[in-house]
Amino acid sequence: MNYYFAYGSNMSLKRIQHRLSGVTHIGRYKLPGYKLQFHKAGDDGSAKCDAFKTNNSANHIYGALFKVPSEEIQKLDEIEGVGSGYIRTNVMIMDDVDGKLLEASTYIATKINNNLLPFSWYFNHVYQGAIENQLPEQYIQENILCVTSIEDVDQDRDRREREVYLNLL
Repeated sequence: MNYYFAYGSNMSLKRIQHRLSGVTHIGRYKLPGYKLQFHKAGDDGSAKCDAFKTNNSANHIYGALFKVPSEEIQKLDEIEGVGSGYIRTNVMIMDDVDGKLLEASTYIATKINNNLLPFSWYFNHVYQGAIENQLPEQYIQENILCVTSIEDVDQDRDRREREVYLNLL
């Protein structure tokens, strides 16, 4: 099993369970010295989340910690676009309850474009994950709800992305 820290759309339990099998949700953690940015250039022409390193102790990203079976790591790398937009790296995350540190893998953007906006379905995954993981309200307000999203012109993709919440209820 591998620890995986999700801070964007994969925080959504329904989304990650739809994408990978055998994933176990551990709980809410935070990544110190990073800031959540919606500036990763997605292959679909929209913005995705990035854990942007600031080295500022006042900055941190909240997210969800998962255990991912070893046989699913390559699939997760493919989903995240390792080699074409993200790199997988190990980071030290902090348990939000007891402050204990733990090493986990996460994905950092290699293609950045500050002029892109996220599609509304992607934004919804991030917001749903934030609610499901009970991220602090102030964090949600300052880092997620302040982001403008746009509609996806690919209506089939939009529908598929939103269906994950209907099919797994």
